[in-house]
This record gives sequence, structure tokens and C-alpha cells, in this order.
Amino acid sequence: MSLSQQTQHEHDLSLVRRSQAGDTAAFEQLVLKYQDAVFNATHKMLGNRDDAAETAQEIFLNLFRSIRSFREEAQFSTYLWRTVINCVTSARRKRVVRRGMKVVPFGPAQGEDAEMDPPDPGAVEPDGSMTAYETRNAVTAAIAELEEEFRAVVVLKDIEGLDYDGISNILKVPVGTVKSRLHRARCQLREKLADFVE
Repeated sequence: MSLSQQTQHEHDLSLVRRSQAGDTAAFEQLVLKYQDAVFNATHKMLGNRDDAAETAQEIFLNLFRSIRSFREEAQFSTYLWRTVINCVTSARRKRVVRRGMKVVPFGPAQGEDAEMDPPDPGAVEPDGSMTAYETRNAVTAAIAELEEEFRAVVVLKDIEGLDYDGISNILKVPVGTVKSRLHRARCQLREKLADFVE
């Protein structure tokens, strides 16, 4: 663990201990520190902003309820990402049930995010190539369509930048399994996004 990682771990631990003692301001600091990363990862895994926002709220609510059970056997960030993976898995199951048990792609429906995140007119290329907005949406949809085990590892590694050991601890699988899943996820993404890359 690098010095900066150690410092971050100690700061998180201080906030967790204060939260466990009933200091809501300390818990709010944890939320502020991690909320963007949690929403970003949740959005990539679910492919829908509304579902991601709802799930992110559920994640922090679960953390608030369970913070006293954190025993410092792992880093807080590991504990957090396990909660993220569990809540996203639950959200996807609920979504399937809401759709009448029919398994559907979890990417955004056509135009679904258009009002939430309009494309930048300046990003449109004069030659008609894909804009950054369209590419980003395609990547989000492709990730959301991956099988659960592949989706989690690609988000944790390629989007959140976690190392292999950290992902191994979060997912409770060997590092070799993490690398294998990541390779397969990247191959699948390349196939899904073939139309977007030259």
C-alpha cells in the first residue's frame, strides 16, 4: 500500500469510527467522498441514470444502517464496493421482476437519457462521425449488457481504477480469475462496440 493509499485508508477509518459512534457529520463526509464514484460505477453497471440514482441512495442507506458492523478486517473502500456490487445485483433482479420476468438488456432505452444529459452541440463532428455523447452512451449500454461477473470487474478496473488485489478482495475471487474475467469482458466489449471504433 502506497503512502497516499495508507493516508486515505487512515482517514476513512477515522470517519468510519466516528460514524459508528453516532457522528452523522462524519458519515456525510464519507458520502461526499465516494458519492460520485459510486454513482458513476452504478450508472455503468445499470445503464440507466434513474436506476443508478435510486441504487446509489440505497447503497448509502445500507452503509448507514450497517456501519457499526464494519470490523476493520478490510479497507472501508473494499467494504463499500462489496455493498455496491450487492445492491446493483439486487437492483437488476428487481428490474427483471418488474418487467414480468422477461430478461431485457439493461442499457438505456432509445432517448431515455436525452433529457437528463443532452449532447453538446459543439461535439458534433462535421463528417458525421459519432459524437462523444453517443460514444459514451454506447459504452455505458455495452457494459450494462455484460454478464454480471464481467460487468463488475470491468467497472472496478477500467472505470474506477482499482488494482487486481483490491478487486480480488471485493469480489472474493482469486486474482487470476479477476484477470481472466477482465480479458473476456474487454473482448466482449470490443465486439459490441465494433461499429464505434475503426
